[in-house]
Amino acid sequence: LNRKYDTSTFERMTQELKISLVTKLEVMKEEESCLELECQENKKELQGLGERFREAATSYQADKFKLHVSEIEKIVSLILSLTGRLVKLVNALDNMEWNGVDERDDLERKRVKLVDQLDEAK
Repeated sequence: LNRKYDTSTFERMTQELKISLVTKLEVMKEEESCLELECQENKKELQGLGERFREAATSYQADKFKLHVSEIEKIVSLILSLTGRLVKLVNALDNMEWNGVDERDDLERKRVKLVDQLDEAK
């Protein structure tokens, strides 16, 4: 009787976990779609601003603006990359068992370094 109860409990919990994960995945896909749309709108707006600026500015100012936009894109890319790496590292630290103190210390040092790099990039 206990084995049957344990099996049905396990199956129920597994199903609940699966439903929860599928729901979270759907929400994340919808958020990703919204972010992609917002990103496209921002790019269009930036292109429009760039065109208007080039019409009104000298070629030196237009080139400077273009360089500035390029630098901002690189900084944003760097921040996103560092943030992604930091999230993975924090998750690894949160899920790590305490049997690897040296490995945990190494990950903590990496976390501190990533936080410093992220602060510098901002």
